[in-house]
Amino acid sequence: MMNPTSFTIWDTETTGLDKAFDVPVEIGALFTDASLQPIRHIHLSCRPPRSVLPQPGALLTTKRRISELMSRPMTAYETTGRFKEVVEAVTPTCFVTYNGVKFDDPLIQHTLYRHLHDPYLMMKAGNSRLDILRLVQLAYALGHGDLVVPMSDVGKITFKLDQIAPLNGFNEKGAHSALVDARAVLHLCRLLATRAPELWARAVRLWSRKDAVRNLVGGADVIVQFSWDWRKGGRPSFKALHPIGPGRSYPGDIVCLDLAIDPADYRSLAPEELTGKIAIGPKPRPICTVRLNGFPIVFNGDDPLVRGRVPVEAKVLAERAQQISHDSGLHDRVLEAVDLSRDSFEEPGHPEQQLYSGGFISAPDMIAMERFHLVTPENKLDVVRTFADTRLQYLGERLIFEEWPAILPLEIRARLDAELRGRHLSSMECPWTTVATGLEAIEDLLPKADDAGRAILMEYQEYLMSLLQSQDVLAA
Repeated sequence: MMNPTSFTIWDTETTGLDKAFDVPVEIGALFTDASLQPIRHIHLSCRPPRSVLPQPGALLTTKRRISELMSRPMTAYETTGRFKEVVEAVTPTCFVTYNGVKFDDPLIQHTLYRHLHDPYLMMKAGNSRLDILRLVQLAYALGHGDLVVPMSDVGKITFKLDQIAPLNGFNEKGAHSALVDARAVLHLCRLLATRAPELWARAVRLWSRKDAVRNLVGGADVIVQFSWDWRKGGRPSFKALHPIGPGRSYPGDIVCLDLAIDPADYRSLAPEELTGKIAIGPKPRPICTVRLNGFPIVFNGDDPLVRGRVPVEAKVLAERAQQISHDSGLHDRVLEAVDLSRDSFEEPGHPEQQLYSGGFISAPDMIAMERFHLVTPENKLDVVRTFADTRLQYLGERLIFEEWPAILPLEIRARLDAELRGRHLSSMECPWTTVATGLEAIEDLLPKADDAGRAILMEYQEYLMSLLQSQDVLAA
């Protein structure tokens, strides 16, 4: 497997933590060659859409005033389009993030989706991905790399980028600026490549590439998967698994059985009973998955790097793997149980949340999405009406309302105006920030904020109150 010829190290600063409703207001990226030498960089910034009220805590973290955010010249639509062009220009590359698997990757997928671009653009055409947080955690667990890992105020290990990078020699100020954070990630990449070359080589050649992981998992009776278990203060976890095979409804997940659990405990169960044995939540359960697109850190069971790390004797693991491999009926029941568990999940109520649950976008709709960005504003609504996917119809109308409201028919604009007011003024529990929840969060944060933080919060409080008053006037 060839190494990537370039790396794209990127980071975001956002309006909040909800990946379906919050948006990046900054994207910073560094482009390097194969040896991690910087070539160039970009820094994109934008104002949030009218429908998105930033979470007060996000403004505090990034030290941004609402007046500064709202005065930025570029819109979220324009910035997303620019980032999409950048991605296409550097493809194929290895995209590198810090905690990207859990946050930045799904955030940018939802952002592309909401702006009618291919949400999986960064995962296609030979691109690969690295999550340096997971590699740092592995290096620490194995004692490789000589990294200094900080402790939190309550004496627990923490891997926060703004703490671990300075402790390991990164001295540039400006944490929570997307470009500075990308430079901090590059610094950690170089440390790992230099001090833990074996781990770095595996990450680049194996774990970053879903096909390589699929080959390893598919050719082994026993694999060991590493993760960081945040229960009991945080600790490394090495699980020995026996791969069953790709999920029937989602082949991107390789279904496995945890060999720490005796197969006798579940071998006779029907699929309906096995659904309670799927690893959701903290309780150990035998059925789990290796997600090929999730930068899974997996080893062959006899790999010297993880020898002795699994808290079960190798002989027991081999015996259990053999029992399972010879039980084809169990394989079928486990795969059926995984399908049943997927069917039990409720469809999210808002189209913004339905990227994953609503299925892949069809080829004709993908072509129509591209056409949407090419036609003049006056013709965009006609393109939206050609979408077969109702999610895209919804998102397209709202995108026009955000960017070119004057071209909408009056009845559509009035409806979307009313929906925007309803979203801001909702008194129900919502996944997005409302005026009410924003004001409540400000009251909670003010007592502990320093002078700069208080100024940020007070200005935002005034902004939210003005929104409330203007909506009251409109309602009257």
